[in-house]
Amino acid sequence: MRVAKRLTLPIAAAAASMSVLAAVPATAAPAASATTQVAAAKAAPNAWAKLSLAQKEARLDQARKHKVLVAVTATLGARKRHVEAVRNEYKLAVAAEKAAAAKVTQADSSSVAAAQQEATRLAVARTRWAKMLPSAEADLWRTMRNREIARRALAQANARVKSVDAHEKWVVDTRARVVSLAKSRAGVSSYVRGGEGPYSFDCSGLTMWSYSQVGIDIPHYSGAQMVTGRAIPVALNQMVPGDLMYFGSGGSRHAAMYIGDGQVVQANNPSSGVSIDYAYASWNMYDYAGSTRLIY
Repeated sequence: MRVAKRLTLPIAAAAASMSVLAAVPATAAPAASATTQVAAAKAAPNAWAKLSLAQKEARLDQARKHKVLVAVTATLGARKRHVEAVRNEYKLAVAAEKAAAAKVTQADSSSVAAAQQEATRLAVARTRWAKMLPSAEADLWRTMRNREIARRALAQANARVKSVDAHEKWVVDTRARVVSLAKSRAGVSSYVRGGEGPYSFDCSGLTMWSYSQVGIDIPHYSGAQMVTGRAIPVALNQMVPGDLMYFGSGGSRHAAMYIGDGQVVQANNPSSGVSIDYAYASWNMYDYAGSTRLIY
């Protein structure tokens, strides 16, 4: 009689780590392999380098979740085959036991003992398969549940990738818009103390107006803009277009918007109005106080 060995594939750890995701609505996994997508992205250094840290983390998490789903799906197939094998062996054992019992009733006196011994042996085999079947079916049920958890986890990771990508697009687009708005006033608007635009500005009035056009409210005073709740400090060599630069003690003297390529747009004085200037001019940098980012 052939004996089927019980499978013991290593999925418990993966299932335990994802059990908290059981309440996430199920969503079908994408046809394309997330692992392959990440590998392809890394194979194109320029494309991978352009991704933000959040985008990279989301894609790596997506790839990990995809690997778990692939592993659990493979385990599920093995579990199904195991259950089918145990069921078949059980059916064969039942049939063999019945046939042996029939032989006992038909055996002559000289062969009854041997027939009874065979019938007993087959009854033991049938009992063994009967005991294995519930355990094999329970393993199958747990693996099906683990696959559903893995599918939900991947669906959550897919949603996170989409959300992070959408936010990153908003960041890029909004930075471009705020820079374009500020630059649009260069050579058009004059410098007026307390001016808030659109045709006259002081330094913080220009930055306040530009940001208000993209739905971000900041106060009309450079020192207050530097410490406003939304602002996060950024190193001088880490600035991106749209970041603000401050000068004077606590940013009290001046504010300007960095627009890239070593340039700022600013409303600096009545003679120049709103203009585009070199960001690191000595007459500015002697009392440089810091830079902040408002779009992130």
